[in-house]
Amino acid sequence: TADTYGVQNVWMVESGTQPVAYVGEAGHLALSLDMEHFQSPKDVLAALRRERRTVWVLDEDPSGVPLDRPGLAIPPRVAIIVGRGSFHSELLKAADCRVHLPRHGFTTELPLQVTCALVLQQFFVICPHARGDLTEVRQAMLRQRWISQLKAQDFS
Repeated sequence: TADTYGVQNVWMVESGTQPVAYVGEAGHLALSLDMEHFQSPKDVLAALRRERRTVWVLDEDPSGVPLDRPGLAIPPRVAIIVGRGSFHSELLKAADCRVHLPRHGFTTELPLQVTCALVLQQFFVICPHARGDLTEVRQAMLRQRWISQLKAQDFS
């Protein structure tokens, strides 16, 4: 899902295998994802705070800020956390903003991959300039990594 939308960095909390979608560094060069693995919600929150990220956490509760709200402003350095389970409640408590993905109909819970795709789609509708914000140095590094990967493949 992340690669489809041009998100380069995806962070995972190992204790629950739910992804933390890090949308601050998306680019057209999502040739292979950069995966970060964390042992606990505290670890991922500490890393996000070190990078001065605004932390948005997807909340199933409709009292969160709806992601389709007209005029919704996306902070320049935002991490959107999507997940489930006990670790998610810890992240909800630490959120700078709880966001909600409005749904209409009778489905109360979608598969996590579908939820991630819908959140990323809505995010890039609201904030299309977030795609492609990789620095030139980072783009060059990713190109070099991609070329190396291609050279290592056997096409015969």
